[in-house]
Amino acid sequence: MCLATLTISQISDYFVVTDPDEVFPTASPIDWSNPDYKTVKVNWREDLTELERRRLLTQLLPQAPYREWVDKFKRPEEVMDTVHDHI
Repeated sequence: MCLATLTISQISDYFVVTDPDEVFPTASPIDWSNPDYKTVKVNWREDLTELERRRLLTQLLPQAPYREWVDKFKRPEEVMDTVHDHI
């Protein structure tokens, strides 16, 4: 979830907690392993536009250069002998 990785100074600018009585921090990143947050449910604010949501979510995209990502993966012809081994 983006609240575990992104730094947001005011979570309430983007999200609402479904139960206002829940204990919840005002900023992120959030350590969801904290037992106080076990039952917390967070939703996007309804008044946010799709563009505002996407701006926040784009911060989650990998920042590595394209060439670096391409070099990590194999081409289809490199895996043809092993791709169906699990079947």
